[in-house]
Amino acid sequence: MTKKEIDDLYVRNGMEVAVHGYTHPYLDRLPVNKATYEILKDKMSLEEQFSTIIRGMAYPYGSYNDALVDIIRNCGIVYSRTVISTEKFDMPRDWLRLPATCHHNNPRLMELAEEFVSSDYSDKPSQMFYLWGHSYEFEKFDNWNVIEDFIRKISAKQDIWYATNIEVYDYVHAYEELRFSTDMSLCQNPTSTDVWFVFVGKEYKVEAGQTLAL
Repeated sequence: MTKKEIDDLYVRNGMEVAVHGYTHPYLDRLPVNKATYEILKDKMSLEEQFSTIIRGMAYPYGSYNDALVDIIRNCGIVYSRTVISTEKFDMPRDWLRLPATCHHNNPRLMELAEEFVSSDYSDKPSQMFYLWGHSYEFEKFDNWNVIEDFIRKISAKQDIWYATNIEVYDYVHAYEELRFSTDMSLCQNPTSTDVWFVFVGKEYKVEAGQTLAL
């Protein structure tokens, strides 16, 4: 693909580009210096190509260990997806060991999608449906219908935010940075991201840099 074709396919369609290892090795089997090179070389190449700051990653082959997690953190990576499928919608707790809800070839995919779109989350913490997979698998297994059916089920919902990994990461961390007065009468948002939350049954929007009376 040419640079223009890549830009048209990825950048102009709102997709996020992330690190996956410069030569797609088993990073956890490499010496520290080589694993670091693989991550930084990939990160630098992508940043040059797409003129952006790359902060995300997916582990090649889903393979990682604690030492590798330390390496990618030191390389400026803030999240990295594993191949662990929970079949749940819990928000991430460890962004550098990020699990998914399921793979697109999971036999329960549509059952999980139905559960996600039909559940009432008004009195529950935020939920996230994280689907992972590889585009080449649709050709390999001739199952484009799987992802098409899923998209039809999950799309165009007013109460669902369709976001990239880094958008979710940044929003969650902006929410966690909110500051409240002791008596909960004031809320300050020190970040550059607008944040919404519900407090005592009322919805609030705290704009970036704003201090709001509750």
